[in-house]
Amino acid sequence: MAAPASHRVEVGLDHPAFAGHFPGRPIWPGVALLAEVLEAATADRALSALVGTAPQVSVVKFLAPVLPGAVLDIAFQIGARSVSFNVTEGGQTAASGQLKRADPAEDVPR
Repeated sequence: MAAPASHRVEVGLDHPAFAGHFPGRPIWPGVALLAEVLEAATADRALSALVGTAPQVSVVKFLAPVLPGAVLDIAFQIGARSVSFNVTEGGQTAASGQLKRADPAEDVPR
């Protein structure tokens, strides 16, 4: 099975998540980044079939801060029991991790 196409996210300079996070040095919260990853995964038919409509984040590493105006690329790699993701900005990895089906007993659509 081919990997789904990457998803691009443009983080607005005035994104509301920057308010108070952190004064004087705004950094996009990890939860906002993960929300974009989950939204991209569940919007893709192939990924959604593997991880379900409410996937679980089983592993995540935040490796670089995401600043206002960032343009992020989210790439997915399908594995046997999970989907790995890598979020980059200009070639630098901002975050990586894995998604899996929240309830492994759920039937996987074929």
